[in-house]
Parts: sequence; C-alpha cells; structure tokens
Amino acid sequence: MAFNSVSFVFLFLPIVAGLYCLLSRIGRTNVLNILLIAFSLIFCWWGGKECLNSVIVLILFNFLICYLMRVTQGKFFLCVGVLCNLAFLAFFKYCISIPVVAKSFNVFIMPLGISFIVFHCISYLVDSYKENALWLNTKQEFINCCTYILYFPKLIQGPIVKYTDFKKQIIDREFNINLCYEGIVRFIFGLSKKTLFADELGSVVRQIQHCSNIDVATAWFAVFLYGLQLYIEFSAYSDMAIGVSKIFGFNINENFNFPYASKSITEFWRRWHISLGAWFKEYVYIPLGGNRIGSVSFNIFIVFLLTGVWHGNTKAFIAWGLIHGLMIVLERKYIVEWLSKLNTLGDFLGFLYTNLIVFIGWGCFRFDKILGAKKYFKELLGLQNSNIVFEFEYFLQPKILFLICSVILWLLLVNDKKIVKIKQYLANKREYECVKMVIVVLLFYCSIISILNKGYSPFIYFQF
Repeated sequence: MAFNSVSFVFLFLPIVAGLYCLLSRIGRTNVLNILLIAFSLIFCWWGGKECLNSVIVLILFNFLICYLMRVTQGKFFLCVGVLCNLAFLAFFKYCISIPVVAKSFNVFIMPLGISFIVFHCISYLVDSYKENALWLNTKQEFINCCTYILYFPKLIQGPIVKYTDFKKQIIDREFNINLCYEGIVRFIFGLSKKTLFADELGSVVRQIQHCSNIDVATAWFAVFLYGLQLYIEFSAYSDMAIGVSKIFGFNINENFNFPYASKSITEFWRRWHISLGAWFKEYVYIPLGGNRIGSVSFNIFIVFLLTGVWHGNTKAFIAWGLIHGLMIVLERKYIVEWLSKLNTLGDFLGFLYTNLIVFIGWGCFRFDKILGAKKYFKELLGLQNSNIVFEFEYFLQPKILFLICSVILWLLLVNDKKIVKIKQYLANKREYECVKMVIVVLLFYCSIISILNKGYSPFIYFQF
C-alpha cells in the first residue's frame, strides 16, 4: 500500500488514526503499540505476501538473536545476527535476479523496501548489544522489537531510525491534537509534492526516455528534470512518513536539508538521505576506525562502495558509489582547500561541479544496465545516431516550464533566512493560519483529483 493511494488516504490512515485517538484515552502506551503492530501487519499484507512473510521471519529471527545475546553476554550471536541479516538482504537483492536461484527457491519478487527493513534489523541488534541491559519483561521487549521493525510509516522507504532513538518513543510518547494537526499538514504537503510536481516531471522524463533519438539539449534537459523529480519524490515520501508519525506521537528526524544547495559532494551527503548517511556512519564508518584509526580514505571508499551496492546490484550503481567516494577523498585532500582560496567564485564552482556530478549520477537510477548507461552518456555528449527524431523545443510545454519555475523558486526561497523570519513572525497570526489552512485544503483537493485522474504512481525508491 502506498501513501499516495486512495485506499491509504481515505481508508487505512483514517481508521488507524481514529482507533489510535480513541485508545489513547486509556493512557496505556502498549495498547497503542499493539494497535500499530496489527495495522502494520495489514499494511505489509496489502503490499504483498512476500513483504509480510519476510518481515515476520526477520522479526522472529532478530528477536531470538537478541535474546541469545542477552543470555550469553557475548559478541558471537551479534555477529551471527548481522551476517544473517546481510545474507538475507543479499539473497533478495542479488540472488533472485539469477533465474536458476529464483526457480530453486520459488521466489521471483523482492519484498518492497527490503534494504530499509534489514538496516532497521541490524540497528536493533547492534543498539541492543550496546545497551547491554537485562530484559525486565520478555513480552515488553517483543512488543518493542515488533513496533520498531514493523512501524509502517518508515517500513518501506525510511527514513532509517536508530533503535536507541525510537525505543524511547515506543515506551513513552504523547498523543497531542496540535501535533496531530501538524502531522496532517505535513502529510498533505508531501502528498502534493508527489502528485502535483514529481509525477508531472516524471511523465516528461519517460517521454524523453522512450524516444529513440534525441538531441543533446533534450538529453541534458532530461537529466535536469529527473534530478528534480527524484529529490521532490523522495523528500515527499519523507514528508508523509514524518507527518503520519506525528499523528501517532512519534518524532522522526528530517531526511533532507536542501541537498542541491551543496557546494561539495561531502556537503551533499550531509544533506541528502540524512538517515542513510547517519546509519553508515554509525554502523560502518566508525567501527572501521572513522577519522581516528587506519586510512580515512579507505574507510570512505568502503562506505560508498556499500552505499552503491545497497542501492542496486549492477556495475553502474557500484561505479556511482565509488565515484562519490573518490570525490569526497579528493575534496578532503585538495579540492575544498583550493576552492576556499577563491572565495565567492569558489563557492559557485563548488556548487556547479557538485550538482553536475550528482545530476549525471542519477542516470544509474534510470538505467540499471551498463549498456543503458553507455547510451545515456552518448546522448549527453552528442555521440548517438545523428537522425534526431525529437528536439528540445518539443518538450518545452507551458505546464512543465511552470513546474520547473515553481520548484526552483521553492528551492531558493524556502530555506532563505528572510523567509524563515517572516514565517516565524506570522506563525502566531490568526490570518496566517487561515490562509495556510486554505492552501492545505486546495493542495489536498488537487492531489486527490490528480490521483483519481492518473491512478497510482509508484515511488522510485521502492525498488530499494
């Protein structure tokens, strides 16, 4: 079940939120947790039995491993648990792409969001081991485990939340009407970003991608549009996940911080998919030695090699991860210092090369094979066949130009210091809240009309 589906917006979410509101008056957090567990299982089942079966197996396995860790007080079962989780992930992401393996195990479909689910399982084991506290109540620990891994807003596409951070809220949180209102507004904002902006840009990208021969300008136009689509769509899902979580009293950290404003690849990864970067830093980079032990460059390369592998099982994804790792190493040693000497010009050049590398690199998400990537780069360099069928002007529709201008204006203004001060000043004004409510209602209405007219559109990151 997707957040941008009619069944979720008008059936699933209202029922869960309504029951949650009623049960919150009882005042027992465990009752609310069990409710969320039950509906998270329904959420998984709705998405397919492969997802449901996989999550149940992972929960039971990781809870057993955690129990054995507590009993033995040793690292052995932690290592076994982490390795088995990684093997589970490798099987579904890589092995079932081999027909013989898929036929032998009678598995042909990868469960949605398996990468996110496994990373949450590893966080559960590692954080439980670090905590090193005795179980006071096995039943309570099982409820904690199920709530953390199953929690449906973050289940399929993140954000990735560490168990230590989430456990505090599982045990103690507050259902608040004001927080619920904020969550609904945030959800509608994310829904409108997906349906009114990302999907529209995506339709043009698909038109261009299906063209046999295009000119260089059109190829670069597609690169630009796809970069905007990917960011708006992924950040929209995070907005919806954060919004739904607020309804249930959970506070999930932001996953994006205007990454296209970055002036280096290093800064980009501090702003893009923040929860994934934090996970790799906590569970891979620091255990490898981080900045303290061994070769920092080697540690960075390992992290970004794994980042590429996590995203996909093709050479293109591995190359994408290694290129980003290489750029971060070069920035640490040479590039940042050199650009800092150029002052304002250095900032501009950093912004330019960062976004050039990032936007071109997103081609790996469009083409999962090396042959597709080769064609992609040939089109960008003008080395494809000379018989041009579609030219740049064909795709310059007024609606698309309006969308692009709107997105660019949003990217430039939303985080502007003056705009932030104005919003803070108006926040307590009744007129501002009224205007805000009207805008939210209009966005929701337009989003639903778009869904009804065009149908369900899957999120790009579902493949991970």
